[in-house]
Amino acid sequence: MYVQPSLIAPKTFQEEGLPIAVLEAMAVGLPLIVTRTGGMPEIVGEDNTFARIVPDQNADAIFRALKEMFVAGKCFQDTAAYSSVRLAAFSAAKQLHDLKSAYALALTNCPPTAPAGK
Repeated sequence: MYVQPSLIAPKTFQEEGLPIAVLEAMAVGLPLIVTRTGGMPEIVGEDNTFARIVPDQNADAIFRALKEMFVAGKCFQDTAAYSSVRLAAFSAAKQLHDLKSAYALALTNCPPTAPAGK
C-alpha cells in the first residue's frame, strides 16, 4: 500500500503538483491512499477498490481508509486493469498528442497576418 499524505501550505497555498511517486506506486500495482491536494485526485480518478482520496490534514480519514481497504482486502488483488487506464492518461505519448492538439487548435484560431509592407 502507498500513502501520500500531502497538504496545502496554509500561508502560501502551495500544494503538490503532479507527484511522480504516486504514478510509480500505481505502476508497480500498489493500492493508494492520497490526499485531495494538487494533481493527486486527477491521477487516482475517483475512490475505488484500489485507491482512496481523503481530505488533507486529516489523520482520522487516512486511518479509516487504511482500515477499510485492509478489511475488505480486495485492494490487494490484481490492479493492472485499473492502473493501465489511469497511467495511460499520463503517458508521454498522451502528453505529446495533447500538446500537438493544443497547438493545432491555437493555430486554426489565429487570423492570418498580412504580408509585411501591405
